[in-house]
Amino acid sequence: GRRGGKTRLAAPFAVLMAAALLSSCTSDVPQDDEGGAPAASKQSRSTGTQSKFFDPAAYERQLTLARETPQGPADKPWEQMLDPQMTDTSKFAKAGGAKDIHLCF
Repeated sequence: GRRGGKTRLAAPFAVLMAAALLSSCTSDVPQDDEGGAPAASKQSRSTGTQSKFFDPAAYERQLTLARETPQGPADKPWEQMLDPQMTDTSKFAKAGGAKDIHLCF
């Protein structure tokens, strides 16, 4: 009989699949030319419509917070805050204190 029929085809098939995989991936950046899709995207940027993914006000808040100095203990960064807005929580206090309250995390 014929020996190694399937294994004989496995090597060329593996080479073909590797070549297909390598040729389908690229890191080249497409050139912006006047007749292609990049021109269409340039037009959409200049229409004046607000993108639902970019909020300029939120971006400015984030930039402002990036320049802030954190408040809180320097040796406990997990307790530090940027521009904290404290809220009075005394209305949530339990009568009689926290004697019967056990918190498990």
